[in-house]
Amino acid sequence: MDQLCTVLPSVLKQVDHTSAAVESVIFAAWRRAAGEPLSRRAEAVGYAEKRLIVAVEDKTWQRHLQDLAPQLVARINESVGDGAVEYIEFRVGRP
Repeated sequence: MDQLCTVLPSVLKQVDHTSAAVESVIFAAWRRAAGEPLSRRAEAVGYAEKRLIVAVEDKTWQRHLQDLAPQLVARINESVGDGAVEYIEFRVGRP
């Protein structure tokens, strides 16, 4: 996974920013930023206009992750570069 994350910025520069490829890259960056335990409780389900949508188990996780959102955005953008994610929206729903 670490090797993949080192090439993510160059991959994003080479693909159409509306493509499913970009979404896949962002989802991979989310999994890395969130880590294994959190990824089991919160799953990236959508990406559009620099907004990442993440499904969470319940309102407790939603509130907790909203507090962590700035750090998670920074980690994702560190992996993919160029401010690909500006906002994370946490929605209650089964990940």
